[in-house]
Amino acid sequence: MAALQTLVVDDSASARTALTHLLEQNGAQVEQTESGIAALDYVKSKTPDVIFMDHTMPGMSGLEAVEALRNNPSTAHIPVIMYTSHCNDEYRAQALKCGALEVIPKPATLSNIHQALQTLNPAGTIAANLSRELETQITKLGHELKQELTHSLLASPENVTHLIHSITDSKIHQLNQDLRKQMTAKLDVLLQDIQDDQKALKQELYQYVEQRLAVNPLDSNPRPNTAKWQHTPPFHWHLLTLITLVVALIATWP
Repeated sequence: MAALQTLVVDDSASARTALTHLLEQNGAQVEQTESGIAALDYVKSKTPDVIFMDHTMPGMSGLEAVEALRNNPSTAHIPVIMYTSHCNDEYRAQALKCGALEVIPKPATLSNIHQALQTLNPAGTIAANLSRELETQITKLGHELKQELTHSLLASPENVTHLIHSITDSKIHQLNQDLRKQMTAKLDVLLQDIQDDQKALKQELYQYVEQRLAVNPLDSNPRPNTAKWQHTPPFHWHLLTLITLVVALIATWP
């Protein structure tokens, strides 16, 4: 997840440093400006994910800076959290009316900084909390199941024997299937070899007949050349017999 791009606006260097340290502990990436005017100039070229704005600053107050941000369509969407010693209900209502998202008091703490950042993405916060809770529950259930299974096996030795037999039977069945597949593949290769030999023999016989007819077309009973037949590849009867036996073996395999 990308770090939260944060702008801290305060005329006090020490206040900027303290707030920056707390934000960085929450995983934010922080830049600083010393006034509201400087902040408006900053957002002309950069768009932070959130702005922490002090109230009392020279030249322009924090609320005036917030109003200026809201009046500019290109910056109106940037959330602003007021960070100020003005923390009463009247000021908070005024800040929210000007367009601030939240108000946190000075000096800030890690807790209220974390809570303020959660207001930026409540849905994401809820999802993160649910994810952590789900992970915790899954771990707990897994531990309980492991303990229950261990107790059950120790209490009933016959369960262990049954489990071993089940695993063994499953493994033997898988080995049988693998062996069938291997033998079937080898059988397919043998059948293909026989078909190739038959095609080659048939083609050679056709060529021989055509040659004989070309030499002596009037001879209606041409006799094949003995030497030619001697070179004809023999039909693999022994191979066909072997294939028949393999097929019978596969058909009766348990």
